[in-house]
Amino acid sequence: MSDKSNKDKQKFQYDAFAQKVAKFGDDVEMSPNMAYVNAVRGGKKFAIVQPTW
Repeated sequence: MSDKSNKDKQKFQYDAFAQKVAKFGDDVEMSPNMAYVNAVRGGKKFAIVQPTW
């Protein structure tokens, strides 16, 4: 798989996750890292999402 198509796939997955997290409320933030994304509310991490291939 090329780097561009891999990045496009990751972006699509990130955007889909961001839409779902946004439904939790305005006080929820997403904190992306190199390998996963944290969902944070009030300074406390309550979810970690890591894609699998």
